[in-house]
Amino acid sequence: MSRIGRFVMSQTVLDIALALFMCAIALTLQFGPSITDNDDFINPNAGSGFLTAFATLPLAVRRRYPLAVLVVVSTAVLIYYSVGFGGEVVSIAVLVALFTVGAHCARKVSTIAMLIVVAFFMLGVWAERAADQPADYLVNASLGLIALLLGQALRENRLRATEFEQRAERAERERELTAQNQVVEERLRIARDLHDIVAHSLSVIVVQAGAAQRVMDPSDTPARDALEAIERTSRRALGEVRQVLGGLRGTDDERAPQPGTEELGELVQDSESAGVPTTLEVIGEPRELPGGVDLALFRIVQEALTNVRKHAGPGASATVRLSYWSDRVEVAVEDDGRGAAANGDGSVGDDAGHGIIGMRERAATLGGQLSSGPRLGGGYSTQAVIPTEENVP
Repeated sequence: MSRIGRFVMSQTVLDIALALFMCAIALTLQFGPSITDNDDFINPNAGSGFLTAFATLPLAVRRRYPLAVLVVVSTAVLIYYSVGFGGEVVSIAVLVALFTVGAHCARKVSTIAMLIVVAFFMLGVWAERAADQPADYLVNASLGLIALLLGQALRENRLRATEFEQRAERAERERELTAQNQVVEERLRIARDLHDIVAHSLSVIVVQAGAAQRVMDPSDTPARDALEAIERTSRRALGEVRQVLGGLRGTDDERAPQPGTEELGELVQDSESAGVPTTLEVIGEPRELPGGVDLALFRIVQEALTNVRKHAGPGASATVRLSYWSDRVEVAVEDDGRGAAANGDGSVGDDAGHGIIGMRERAATLGGQLSSGPRLGGGYSTQAVIPTEENVP
């Protein structure tokens, strides 16, 4: 059984228990000496017992049929007191029914129902005592109003809680959708970048193969045939790449050169121009990297420095560290700014789903990994490790 089913079942059990308890108490007090020895009331009999049961037992389904239960209970209690039977417990059933109507019906409906019930009771309930105790009208009307207002207050609180839950669910769905859209957009950007890289490489192969055919010995037929096959295959592959991925590129920047690690110095200068002292450290022997890796490193550093400028705070400085290893290349962007304290919840800037997701997607596309988070000594760090052996063409 689901959680909702168990909750509804528990409410039903509680309502049944309440109805049986009120019926038992009312019958016990009704046939007790305090009523039977009182000359102001008719001695209880089977009729009073039936009306008592009719006024209390319907409370077992009060949440499912609040208005119907209010009508039945009010009618039974009205007849009970009009006949002249004594006992105040049965009147409590009307208050419980009014409370339920306020808690489960619209405010306008519950208010109208309460006014109708009070009007009927002013005409009939306690009628035989009205001349001697006129204050009963005001007292019982006030009790009914209090019960209704308590039920309406409970309903308003429940509606507000439900609204807050729905807003939280919508916000969570929007965050997930935003993160998914960000991944899709980043993959499209990666596809566009790969189009440029692959198209450039294939164009170079075509040109070099054609040039080699023109300068080589005409008698070297096997080599010439091989070069012709290379040129033909490269041209076909270039056409297919442009056909499949060419639509992802805009016409304005279709031939724009793609940046790489050689342009990291420009990123550092831009960061310093924006007021963030930034240094570039290179560890190991620089070497030519595959186009995709070279571009990914540039984009990761670019995004990380953007986050530093946005969220590190005034007076912060940054360091870009590029490390070359035999089988991989690593890049780290660290700052000494506010770090995780920027948002007060352990996150910095777009870490909730935008910039970090894009950087992580680029690294993962090339078989690498990206990590980001607060530094132990303060500030924030973004590190990426991308293998180079598997990416070498």
